Amino acid sequence: MFGGGDTETTTGGKAMKFFASQRVGLYNKKQLTIGSSSNKVRIGQEISFRMKKNKVAPPRSPYSTEVIFDPNYGELGFSKYKGLLDILLDLETVTKSGNSIIFDEQVIARGKDHFDEVIAEDKELRSDLLKAAGINTLNSTKSLLESLSENKYAIKE
Repeated sequence: MFGGGDTETTTGGKAMKFFASQRVGLYNKKQLTIGSSSNKVRIGQEISFRMKKNKVAPPRSPYSTEVIFDPNYGELGFSKYKGLLDILLDLETVTKSGNSIIFDEQVIARGKDHFDEVIAEDKELRSDLLKAAGINTLNSTKSLLESLSENKYAIKE
Protein backbone atom coordinates (compact mmCIF):
# COMPACT_ATOMS: atom_id res chain seq x y z
CA MET A 1 0.00 0.00 0.00
CA PHE A 2 1.37 3.39 -0.95
CA GLY A 3 0.80 6.67 0.82
CA GLY A 4 1.64 5.61 4.39
CA GLY A 5 -1.85 4.36 5.27
CA ASP A 6 -2.72 1.52 7.63
CA THR A 7 -1.35 -1.71 6.13
CA GLU A 8 -3.52 -4.03 8.23
CA THR A 9 -6.53 -5.69 6.69
CA THR A 10 -9.73 -5.81 8.71
CA THR A 11 -11.97 -8.82 8.23
CA GLY A 12 -15.44 -7.88 7.10
CA GLY A 13 -14.36 -5.41 4.45
CA LYS A 14 -14.28 -1.63 4.58
CA ALA A 15 -17.74 -1.33 6.12
CA MET A 16 -16.39 -2.67 9.44
CA LYS A 17 -14.51 0.57 10.18
CA PHE A 18 -17.80 2.46 10.10
CA PHE A 19 -19.72 -0.13 12.12
CA ALA A 20 -17.47 -1.00 15.07
CA SER A 21 -17.40 1.16 18.20
CA GLN A 22 -14.09 -0.27 19.34
CA ARG A 23 -11.29 -2.22 17.72
CA VAL A 24 -8.34 -3.55 19.67
CA GLY A 25 -5.14 -4.79 18.06
CA LEU A 26 -3.10 -7.51 19.81
CA TYR A 27 0.61 -7.71 19.04
CA ASN A 28 3.33 -10.07 20.25
CA LYS A 29 6.17 -8.33 22.07
CA LYS A 30 8.48 -11.03 23.43
CA GLN A 31 8.47 -14.63 24.54
CA LEU A 32 8.66 -15.42 28.24
CA THR A 33 11.24 -18.12 28.84
CA ILE A 34 12.94 -19.68 31.83
CA GLY A 35 16.31 -21.40 31.84
CA SER A 36 19.70 -21.05 30.22
CA SER A 37 20.29 -20.67 26.50
CA SER A 38 20.71 -24.43 25.98
CA ASN A 39 17.74 -25.39 28.16
CA LYS A 40 15.10 -22.69 27.57
CA VAL A 41 11.46 -23.43 28.33
CA ARG A 42 8.80 -21.17 26.84
CA ILE A 43 6.21 -20.42 29.52
CA GLY A 44 4.28 -17.56 27.96
CA GLN A 45 4.14 -14.47 25.80
CA GLU A 46 4.14 -10.75 26.48
CA ILE A 47 1.51 -9.05 24.33
CA SER A 48 0.59 -5.46 23.62
CA PHE A 49 -2.97 -4.10 23.26
CA ARG A 50 -3.46 -1.07 21.05
CA MET A 51 -6.74 0.70 20.44
CA LYS A 52 -7.19 0.88 16.68
CA LYS A 53 -10.55 2.64 16.95
CA ASN A 54 -12.47 3.88 19.96
CA LYS A 55 -15.76 5.79 19.87
CA VAL A 56 -16.48 5.02 23.54
CA ALA A 57 -13.55 6.42 25.54
CA PRO A 58 -10.65 8.85 25.19
CA PRO A 59 -7.43 7.63 23.56
CA ARG A 60 -5.02 5.54 25.63
CA SER A 61 -1.42 4.61 25.07
CA PRO A 62 -0.60 0.96 24.25
CA TYR A 63 -0.87 -1.43 27.17
CA SER A 64 1.11 -4.64 27.59
CA THR A 65 0.62 -7.69 29.77
CA GLU A 66 1.74 -11.30 30.01
CA VAL A 67 -0.08 -14.49 29.08
CA ILE A 68 1.15 -17.65 30.83
CA PHE A 69 0.81 -20.95 28.94
CA ASP A 70 2.59 -23.36 31.30
CA PRO A 71 0.74 -24.19 34.57
CA ASN A 72 4.05 -25.10 36.27
CA TYR A 73 5.13 -21.42 36.28
CA GLY A 74 2.06 -19.56 37.48
CA GLU A 75 -1.63 -19.17 36.95
CA LEU A 76 -2.73 -19.84 33.37
CA GLY A 77 -3.97 -16.94 31.28
CA PHE A 78 -3.51 -13.21 31.61
CA SER A 79 -1.39 -11.88 34.46
CA LYS A 80 -3.75 -10.27 36.99
CA TYR A 81 -1.51 -7.45 38.18
CA LYS A 82 1.15 -6.98 35.48
CA GLY A 83 -0.32 -3.85 33.88
CA LEU A 84 -1.70 -2.28 37.05
CA LEU A 85 1.44 -0.21 37.63
CA ASP A 86 1.18 1.41 34.19
CA ILE A 87 -2.44 2.36 34.86
CA LEU A 88 -1.66 3.72 38.34
CA LEU A 89 1.20 5.79 36.91
CA ASP A 90 -1.08 7.17 34.15
CA LEU A 91 -3.69 8.14 36.76
CA GLU A 92 -0.91 9.62 38.96
CA THR A 93 -2.00 7.49 41.93
CA VAL A 94 1.59 6.32 42.40
CA THR A 95 4.80 8.05 41.41
CA LYS A 96 8.10 6.64 40.29
CA SER A 97 11.45 7.99 41.41
CA GLY A 98 14.23 6.06 39.77
CA ASN A 99 13.39 2.42 40.48
CA SER A 100 11.23 3.19 43.55
CA ILE A 101 7.44 3.16 43.38
CA ILE A 102 5.89 5.62 45.85
CA PHE A 103 2.33 5.75 47.25
CA ASP A 104 1.32 8.24 49.97
CA GLU A 105 4.96 9.36 50.32
CA GLN A 106 6.05 5.80 51.15
CA VAL A 107 8.15 3.49 49.00
CA ILE A 108 6.02 0.40 48.41
CA ALA A 109 8.29 -1.43 45.94
CA ARG A 110 11.54 -1.23 44.04
CA GLY A 111 11.03 -2.18 40.40
CA LYS A 112 8.09 -3.46 38.36
CA ASP A 113 8.56 -7.13 39.21
CA HIS A 114 8.74 -6.42 42.94
CA PHE A 115 5.61 -4.24 42.66
CA ASP A 116 3.72 -7.12 41.02
CA GLU A 117 4.75 -9.45 43.87
CA VAL A 118 3.78 -6.93 46.58
CA ILE A 119 0.38 -6.25 44.99
CA ALA A 120 -0.37 -9.96 44.60
CA GLU A 121 0.42 -10.64 48.28
CA ASP A 122 -0.88 -7.50 50.06
CA LYS A 123 -4.66 -7.37 49.61
CA GLU A 124 -5.08 -4.25 51.80
CA LEU A 125 -2.51 -2.22 49.82
CA ARG A 126 -4.08 -3.36 46.55
CA SER A 127 -7.51 -2.25 47.78
CA ASP A 128 -6.12 1.15 48.89
CA LEU A 129 -4.47 1.70 45.50
CA LEU A 130 -7.63 0.81 43.57
CA LYS A 131 -9.76 3.10 45.76
CA ALA A 132 -7.31 5.99 45.42
CA ALA A 133 -7.28 5.55 41.63
CA GLY A 134 -11.08 5.33 41.46
CA ILE A 135 -10.97 1.92 39.80
CA ASN A 136 -14.20 0.00 40.25
CA THR A 137 -13.87 -3.69 41.07
CA LEU A 138 -16.35 -6.51 41.34
CA ASN A 139 -15.97 -6.61 45.14
CA SER A 140 -16.64 -2.87 45.52
CA THR A 141 -19.73 -3.11 43.30
CA LYS A 142 -20.96 -6.15 45.24
CA SER A 143 -20.57 -4.40 48.61
CA LEU A 144 -22.32 -1.30 47.25
CA LEU A 145 -25.28 -3.38 46.05
CA GLU A 146 -25.48 -5.23 49.38
CA SER A 147 -25.63 -1.92 51.25
CA LEU A 148 -28.78 -0.80 49.41
CA SER A 149 -31.81 -0.92 51.67
CA GLU A 150 -34.40 -1.40 48.93
CA ASN A 151 -34.50 -2.87 45.47
CA LYS A 152 -35.29 0.04 43.16
CA TYR A 153 -35.10 -2.07 40.04
CA ALA A 154 -37.22 -5.10 40.87
CA ILE A 155 -38.03 -7.42 38.01
CA LYS A 156 -41.77 -7.59 37.43
CA GLU A 157 -43.31 -10.94 36.64
